[in-house]
Amino acid sequence: MNFTNLEQRMAHAYLEVFPLFVPLKDCPVSVQSQEQFYRFMKNVFRTIFDAPERFFKKLNQDDAFPNRFNRASYGKPKLNETMKKDLKEIDELLALLFTLGQNSTVENGRLLLSAGVEIKKKFLNILPELGLTLDDHTLSCAPYAGLFPTWQWLATRQNASVTTFSRAMFDPAYPYTQEIYATLFGNQKAFATLVQHLGQSGYQRVDLRRGPYTLDYVKRIVEKDVPVGTPMHGDPYHYGVSADYRPDAAVPQYLVLRILEMKNILLEFDALPNNLKDFVIQYVKKCDDCGYCTQTDKTGKRQPLHITVTHHGEHCVCPLYPGFNFCFTQLDDALVANLMAFLDVMDRRFTGSPSPN
Repeated sequence: MNFTNLEQRMAHAYLEVFPLFVPLKDCPVSVQSQEQFYRFMKNVFRTIFDAPERFFKKLNQDDAFPNRFNRASYGKPKLNETMKKDLKEIDELLALLFTLGQNSTVENGRLLLSAGVEIKKKFLNILPELGLTLDDHTLSCAPYAGLFPTWQWLATRQNASVTTFSRAMFDPAYPYTQEIYATLFGNQKAFATLVQHLGQSGYQRVDLRRGPYTLDYVKRIVEKDVPVGTPMHGDPYHYGVSADYRPDAAVPQYLVLRILEMKNILLEFDALPNNLKDFVIQYVKKCDDCGYCTQTDKTGKRQPLHITVTHHGEHCVCPLYPGFNFCFTQLDDALVANLMAFLDVMDRRFTGSPSPN
């Protein structure tokens, strides 16, 4: 998709991951009010996207990082800084709307703000663009006159967060994020096959735990309940798959295979079936003598950690941080079959048996 400026690209990220409307029927507010709040929040992002010049002080030339993890190689250090600034501006607005809901009461279809609530001048100028009118510490909305009960409820209910509030995620049990990625990965049938396998195999779905876009399907290898960590730099307790969305990347969405004990898997490479050998060789990092694994050695005697495997020739491969390489932006049936096969390898290793088919 082409964008007129960088700010429009950043606003589009919020629109692209905005969920479908799925209300919560057993709650203190009506479905009609929930729908009005949903339409209001989606319109917030649409307004910023359509007219970024009314929201941002400066518009910048559109750009994105072609490499998801190595931004330095693009040679544009200011780009990341500008993107973060744009996202911070939007997030600051969302935090304000959330705070207004937390510090208010609903009366006669309006939101009565608590004493002491202050709104920065830059946001006072934006409120009318969103259809909001502030009069004597009272907020009203002519286009969506029935949204405020849901606004106040979403901001004050148990486990309320800016993310679930601003994305209009009403039902805590509904897989909103799962539905979003089903579309983003380009093949809903293949994604559904993977999700079905994960569910049948006992993986736990964890939504939004590591950030506003994260979706994890994990199993623990320890008894204690430990937080789900990043799959890139090494979460030593969980394996499975994880999805995330990076607005600063040219292709924002990606799915990572969470791999534990990659070194041992490579040492037992010969025992893998041929199709899985093909898969591993295709994606595993080939040793390029980068020196990372020996950089702290002051003696000069430490041997590199690379491992040599044989499959249609010899391959010198790296066992470190496999998540950076087993990372995919689109899914198809063949890739999903390989992902499930690799997960079964780890299940055998950690549970003694493969996942059920």
